[in-house]
Amino acid sequence: MTVQPQFHWQFQENSGDIVQDTLSQTKGKLFKASLHGHGRIGKAIRLDALDSRVFFERKVGQFGTSDFTVAFGIKILDPFNQNDTNLIGNRNTSGHGNWFSLRLEGKGTTLSFEVDENTKGKNYVVARVHDLSALANKTWQHIAIVRENRSIKLYLNGALISENKSRTGIANINSGVPMQLGHHTRHTPAAQYEDLRVYDTALSATEINDLIPPVNRPLRAGEIELVATDGAAVTLRKDVENLFRFSPQFQTLRVGPDTVVALSNKANFGGTAQLLYADLPDIKLSRLKDFPASVRIRSAIGNPFTGKWLIKAPNGEFLSQRDAVLSTASKRSFNELFKLQSSLQPPRPQSRQQVIHGAANSNTALKLSPGDVATNLFVEELRSLSGEFAIVNQDKNQWLEMGEKNTFKWTNQEEKRAVFARVAKMADRENQVGELAPGEVALYQHAAYHGRTWILSDTEKDLSGEYPNLSVFQSLADETSSIRLGPETGVTVFRQDKFHSSLEEKTVRPIGRPPIIVRREASLSRARIFRKRRKKVVDVREKIQEAIEAAQASLVEDIALNAPNLSDSQIGDDTISSLKIFRTVEPEDVFTSYTTKLSQDYKMVGDKLEEFSAYRTTLRFEPSDRKLKVEVSATDLTKIEVEGTIYKIDESRSVSLSPNEINRIMITSEADGINTPGLKIRTSAMALNERVVIFPNQAAHQQIAELEEGALWNAKDAQGNFIVDREAHSQAEVASVQNTIKQVMATVVYADEASENRPSSSTQPPSTQPSTRQRNLVRVRAANVETSVGVARSQGTRRSGKSVVTSSSRVVSGETINRPWKIEFGAAGNTSQQFSARATSRAASRAAGSVANEGNRQNLSASTPKTTIQETEISQDEFAQLLSRAIPEERSPNSPGFNAPGSKPTTPNLPGPARFIKIGNPFKTIGDALKSGASATIGFFEDAVNVLVETAQGVFRFVVDTVEKVAEFVEAVVEKVVKAIKQFIEFLQFLFNWDDILKTQRYLVGAVNAGFDYAVQLADDAKPHVSAFVDNLQDTVKDGMDTLVEKLGGDPSEVQKSEAQMPEAMEWFLSKLFGGSKKTAGNTDAASSDNSGDGSPLEAFVRHLLEALEDVVNAGLRGLEGVSESITTLLKDPLSPERALVVIIEALRDVIIQLLDGVENIALGLLEVVKAAIDVIQKVLNSEIKIPFISDLFEFVGGGKLTILNLSTLLLAIPVTVVHKIVFNERPFKHAPQLDFSSPLNFASSVDSSITKKTGQLSKASQSATGEDQSEQSEELSKASKSVITGLGVTSLVANFANGVINSFLDIVPEIEAVDKPRELNPFNGAIELVTLLNDFFIWLPSIPGWMTEGSPNFTKVSTEEIVLWVFRTGTLALDFAVTAYGWLQTALNKNTQTMRRANPTTIILSSGLGVLDSILAAIFVGTSIKKEEQALHFFHQRLFSLPRTLGFLRLETIFTSSNGASAPILPLVDLVTGLVTTATGFVLLGNDFEGVEAAIIPQS
Repeated sequence: MTVQPQFHWQFQENSGDIVQDTLSQTKGKLFKASLHGHGRIGKAIRLDALDSRVFFERKVGQFGTSDFTVAFGIKILDPFNQNDTNLIGNRNTSGHGNWFSLRLEGKGTTLSFEVDENTKGKNYVVARVHDLSALANKTWQHIAIVRENRSIKLYLNGALISENKSRTGIANINSGVPMQLGHHTRHTPAAQYEDLRVYDTALSATEINDLIPPVNRPLRAGEIELVATDGAAVTLRKDVENLFRFSPQFQTLRVGPDTVVALSNKANFGGTAQLLYADLPDIKLSRLKDFPASVRIRSAIGNPFTGKWLIKAPNGEFLSQRDAVLSTASKRSFNELFKLQSSLQPPRPQSRQQVIHGAANSNTALKLSPGDVATNLFVEELRSLSGEFAIVNQDKNQWLEMGEKNTFKWTNQEEKRAVFARVAKMADRENQVGELAPGEVALYQHAAYHGRTWILSDTEKDLSGEYPNLSVFQSLADETSSIRLGPETGVTVFRQDKFHSSLEEKTVRPIGRPPIIVRREASLSRARIFRKRRKKVVDVREKIQEAIEAAQASLVEDIALNAPNLSDSQIGDDTISSLKIFRTVEPEDVFTSYTTKLSQDYKMVGDKLEEFSAYRTTLRFEPSDRKLKVEVSATDLTKIEVEGTIYKIDESRSVSLSPNEINRIMITSEADGINTPGLKIRTSAMALNERVVIFPNQAAHQQIAELEEGALWNAKDAQGNFIVDREAHSQAEVASVQNTIKQVMATVVYADEASENRPSSSTQPPSTQPSTRQRNLVRVRAANVETSVGVARSQGTRRSGKSVVTSSSRVVSGETINRPWKIEFGAAGNTSQQFSARATSRAASRAAGSVANEGNRQNLSASTPKTTIQETEISQDEFAQLLSRAIPEERSPNSPGFNAPGSKPTTPNLPGPARFIKIGNPFKTIGDALKSGASATIGFFEDAVNVLVETAQGVFRFVVDTVEKVAEFVEAVVEKVVKAIKQFIEFLQFLFNWDDILKTQRYLVGAVNAGFDYAVQLADDAKPHVSAFVDNLQDTVKDGMDTLVEKLGGDPSEVQKSEAQMPEAMEWFLSKLFGGSKKTAGNTDAASSDNSGDGSPLEAFVRHLLEALEDVVNAGLRGLEGVSESITTLLKDPLSPERALVVIIEALRDVIIQLLDGVENIALGLLEVVKAAIDVIQKVLNSEIKIPFISDLFEFVGGGKLTILNLSTLLLAIPVTVVHKIVFNERPFKHAPQLDFSSPLNFASSVDSSITKKTGQLSKASQSATGEDQSEQSEELSKASKSVITGLGVTSLVANFANGVINSFLDIVPEIEAVDKPRELNPFNGAIELVTLLNDFFIWLPSIPGWMTEGSPNFTKVSTEEIVLWVFRTGTLALDFAVTAYGWLQTALNKNTQTMRRANPTTIILSSGLGVLDSILAAIFVGTSIKKEEQALHFFHQRLFSLPRTLGFLRLETIFTSSNGASAPILPLVDLVTGLVTTATGFVLLGNDFEGVEAAIIPQS
């Protein structure tokens, strides 16, 4: 919220000597001061004499002991060589007193803010800053002084430059002396003031920054901004008859959207005038040739084109005239140009335009043949065909019809009328051009958008915006000096016709081998000569190749922003011979999203894998876009890699790609520097001339601009080595280099950063940190990128010397440089004296530390000793003087034999000898100059970043107005302290951090295999328990039945088995049946021979099954025997029926016991099956697989052989490691012992063992430990506890989310129940199903009850309900493994291998039922074992967790059919939503568990 000032003077008065505050009309009186000109945001006043001043009423400035702020804009014109002058305050004495004062000292280079209470200096405090040479630059500055309690602060341009605090108290300022600007006895500097504000509160730094006038703020429609040479800016919304009352030297123009401005070089709109629709960095380049004196502002919407048209006839030629006779011609000369203007003749003057030949003055009629009467021709628009029309004779209601031999005739038949098309425009003057439509390009004869203009478009049939030969247009080829573009339009321009963008490579005749000389001595001499000649040949070839590449690069350029001066471009002035018009499209309109990243990557070189740095661009598409064809070209020659294939692309060469299986296109290019060409992308759904432009190095540029303090000094390459030679360079030197590259890289603005506040560096030369205003310049510039000041393109020279082209999505903003500075590189080489001097400087720097001067923030050179590399603030005057001596750079290639035609070196409008210098710039690029340069001075001049490089040959000027030049400058400066730019790239790149990922992956692999081994162990351990359980049950049955027999008076007999024999035929059949089953079972496992021999789990299962069947048969026979005996007993003694009942009870007893024997055999057999299933799955998961590139990559990074288990856990380990580091700031399982399921994570013993190994002391179990040892063990135990909880927790949640996504994909295909309707599944379906099963294992793993033994930090008692729920879920998981293993045995892991919830209708129904039971058991567990305050979240989490399994029946064909397919998307959606929500709630629950561990640990710490 904006703070309301107490007083606010805007100096809006037009005359008089009184100025009024706009809030309370408090007055100020001017003495020897005037209302003069304009500031940056409004009007200003001017004080010209030593005794000039402005008095305000007495109530102003009586602050008492309250906080206050005084803020204003000022441009100091002349300090009159005074050491002490008043800027503002109420001081009226030279000594102590009751006042506040801001003074200008040191002949205009020092600011001093003082507060005092009385003549004794009570509560006196001062904040002072020296060496502020920027104040003498005669440019506008913003100053704010603040008192807050006992502290006073001084701000310059939003940066806090000085701060101090009173040691005694707060000065009470209440003298009654009025506040004034200047002082009649203490003297006043010549200065202009604007926007004076007084607050009765202390403003914050942010609030002060909000007061600073914005630079290049986004303009609205109907607005323009004029910027004067002194930085004063005025925003206008209406006509101004005399601009001189604002400033006589407005140099730069900015134009708002949909706005046109008419500039005149004389007042009252007189003299030479020019219409402008686009920004102009230098008005003197316009038709005015001078500063504007008046201006008119109009809306550009609907502003018509009033020039001449090129009209295509039905025969493919163009409408022409010969001797007033209408005809056609193949050329496009001025004779083929016609005006289409509104007619004043009856009968319908408003409805139709008249066709008039371009050269016609008074006679507007045309003939169809020499003997005809001239007729007025009118346009009849054909609305159904945009841009096409017919020509009519209104008097006779006839249409023009195409005749023979390029002639025309009249027809009354509408179907025979000739159809004409407007294909191009030509304006004799720029004022006729009007508003441009999308797809139109205006090519101006002169710079600054004036002179004869051709307007070409992409609407002409059969051209699609491609013009292969501009020489067919009269006076167009090689006659273009500026270009204006229609909305969302760009153009690729070529120096040669037919879009030629390459040179024929000239071969160099190889040097023949010198003759062999017989004499030995001569042969040695000749060999040396031969080597020298060879080296010269190689050098010549390299130079020729560089020249060819440089010349070739200058043959083509993409222009996607208005270009007011092509002499500043790579293509050059008056050089365009052919062009292609394209429409620019925002990436968001084409892709679902995209990312760019500088990253570590890998590639196959031969049969080996190599690591390299790469720019990676990832395009993401909708699933429905899988069949799209995506054409990719580049803004310059480059090589890209897509899915293992290398392509060479440039402006005209492209490659056609398609999204992959996951709807992505990943484009990789090797990063050998911080500059790389942009990618131009067109999909088959876009128009032929539409393009999306993306720069792969965008993220890297932003990363450099945001380097944290000390980042370069501490930077390491991919091998972990420091990239800076710390022996050769001090930390201060490296800090200077980092600061310079940050500031220069911050000038690069990408359009999609418009909504972001990208900060500048934290340290900036000169002495002050950048203000919020300076940082916001980047954002503001980006927001107004389409109307930015400067050359609106991004061409220039790459590191290799080649020129590149750009897109509308980035621009270089020189406005981000607030003031000039110099960075000195020192002498070349590294002599012992220089090294010693640097060492001494480093020692002094370390000893001195950060030196404060009266609370001031000094510049780098003032606060540290002089070093070999250092940066120093310089004044604008010093920068201008250096500019006057600088030799301008050559703007075009200058290689022998390859001078491009039309190239012109730029000579700036500079004073002094520079304009007369004849010598050329010997350096082709700024990088070449910096390699031998002793220093570089960076500043803002002519609306561009200028770099002046001082070398032994002189001072050379380079205009860094392109992103490519910025990148080249940064690389060259970095190489002053970094051994190779490759190391700098490795420092910037994203690293996969394989070490942590592989440690996590190995832990997960160990957990899975340990779990499988433990499951096999549990199966073996369960056998005696099963037998004992059955034996106990049998004993219980026997005891119960025997007791009943005794009560009936009988004597219980021993348990009997049936003695009956099966029929021989039955015995034969069962023997054959079970024998065949054994034989089949023995051959079931083709993958392993271990299970086919004696004692295999499957054979054991068959054996147990046969025994169980025999038990069942015998039990049945025993039952029959008992029934028979009871009948016989009853017949023998009908009076004693209890005897018959005893026989039946004993028979029933024997049947139950024998059936229990069968149950035992079946259970033991199933345990063998479980062991076999686990063995099969474990062997499958741990079997090596071969996947091109991935197998090599896994082995290359140290992972070993690739298996399904390794691959699955690697895919899981990557997000687990990343998420765990983000949440817990360390890698997963860092302190955790490897899982041992044989004793459910007994930390006490595991950790104690590790401590014993590290300390060499005896374990706690065998020897009593000291208190120190116990503390160490407790700490290790706590770390292990936390590490396991967080590691397994994050793994479980990531696996849960992954399963939600994967299951939503797998559940899309409904279950087909009919045998004759096979499912069409993904070919990788089986492997994907196994991945979900592994994820289920990791989801289950943290749920094991009793992780911690009693005494562990997080030990809690386990409830029965928790154990029951865990046993149920464990059984469900085991059953899922068994079903999947069975499916694998049947299908050999093909696409039909599926888990229980998808295997077949039976397992689907079973899975849904288990889901219902899971929900019930989970509800019971939550209700009985969880605290009431936590029950809601737990219940919600558990209920959602089982919901997808419960709803699995929705995949059944019956459900799908009965709902007419409406049920199909429900389950996938449930999978996805529940996966996301349960992951989120899981993290909350994990956080609660982690807090529990922390709470348990605190008492022990």
